[in-house]
Amino acid sequence: MAKTPSPPPPSESAPATESASASVDPLTGDLTPSPLAYGVVNMAILDGGGVSRNVKMWSDNAGLTGNLTSMPVLAGVDGANPAAPTNPLPVSGPSRTPVAGAQMALALATAQTLTVPTGATVAVVQAENGDLRWRDDGTAATGAAGMLLYAGAIREFSGSGLGAISLIQATGNTSQANVSYYK
Repeated sequence: MAKTPSPPPPSESAPATESASASVDPLTGDLTPSPLAYGVVNMAILDGGGVSRNVKMWSDNAGLTGNLTSMPVLAGVDGANPAAPTNPLPVSGPSRTPVAGAQMALALATAQTLTVPTGATVAVVQAENGDLRWRDDGTAATGAAGMLLYAGAIREFSGSGLGAISLIQATGNTSQANVSYYK
């Protein structure tokens, strides 16, 4: 008599042959997965309280036979809903004080060094209207040599060597730079 092979254990990566989903009992909040044919599934769902959960489960043709793990998803800046493009993770950075002397629309047809105001320890540079190149080793950047900063991108420089930074428009570009200083 031929023996029917059993499904692979969850540690083996067998591909899922049908989609899986889960539902949530609104009264108890229990997660009820649907059957899945051979495989491991990771998904995010909303539980009964409206909180997003990451769920990992595995199953065979007879129904759920593995573990169901649920863990909270990080909340976005509103503190209540899951992080998403319209509700990003909260990020805090160092507090800085602006220093007078910003350089706006700095023309870069030739290499320019930063004119660093007294007390500034941070320079924030934005490439405008085209790509630019920068060097921070005291050597003048050229249109083809230096680190590339794409149009619209922002680069922060910090430390005591801000005056050594050289900027120039990248070859084939007509760029300017906007520079703000902070301490």
